Amino acid sequence: MKRASDLFDGRLTRARDRLDASAAGHVRRRATQFEMTNRALVLAGLSLMLLIPALVALSAVLPLGKDHSLAASWARHMGLSGQAARAVRQLFAPDTARGTSTLLSSLVTIGFAYSWPAEIQRGYQRIWDLPSRGMRDGWRPLVWLGSLFVAIAGVASSGAVAGGPEGALLVGVVGSPVVFLWTWWTQHLFLGGRTAYRRLIPGAVATTAGLAGLSLFNSVYLSSSITQNFDKYGPIGVVFALLSWLIGFNVVMLGGPLAGHVWITRRE
Repeated sequence: MKRASDLFDGRLTRARDRLDASAAGHVRRRATQFEMTNRALVLAGLSLMLLIPALVALSAVLPLGKDHSLAASWARHMGLSGQAARAVRQLFAPDTARGTSTLLSSLVTIGFAYSWPAEIQRGYQRIWDLPSRGMRDGWRPLVWLGSLFVAIAGVASSGAVAGGPEGALLVGVVGSPVVFLWTWWTQHLFLGGRTAYRRLIPGAVATTAGLAGLSLFNSVYLSSSITQNFDKYGPIGVVFALLSWLIGFNVVMLGGPLAGHVWITRRE
């Protein structure tokens, strides 16, 4: 009996050693050293506090609250109930947004929104062991933030074509090349062009795959979670569900480049 236990322990140790020596083991150790979970939680909090006010401020200018608008398409894409969809449209109603948004509050929102992409930029620089260049790269987070709003508008508009898992699969197949180019360019932008494009390809592939998986997961589970939370807790329940998506999004945005960096350094 003792010998069988020793044999099992030996096999388990060898399997663990092989896993630690593999690429997956290297990624796990780098993620632990990088404090991936803590960073993703911080980024999710920043994005939740800053992205929603920015969209509300944007709705004061753009018609986001109509039945065929960006917000309505986003609600269909996420599979919200009729009551929850009406709440989303009401949140982005132009009259409501204009009543709560002023020029000063919009400028403050834009100013605070800068910290989210700036923190992602610092994370990318740490992954590649590159020093920060301070204000020389200060414009890059703003450019990335603008590209993100364009991407959000594109994803939300896809809800007008198809929603649910089928829509997520369609958007994933058609949009994967675009997402790959965007994540590839994102790394190059945040690293200040100090890393060759070819070395950033693995990170872009990993990030694209992660975002596709996240989109499919959301279409199955997040939509029902948003609806159930709204029915139980009201609008604050939607915020809770949205926070879980933001955590996953930030994990992928950090984990993809980290996995790509591990892969390219092991090959080199």
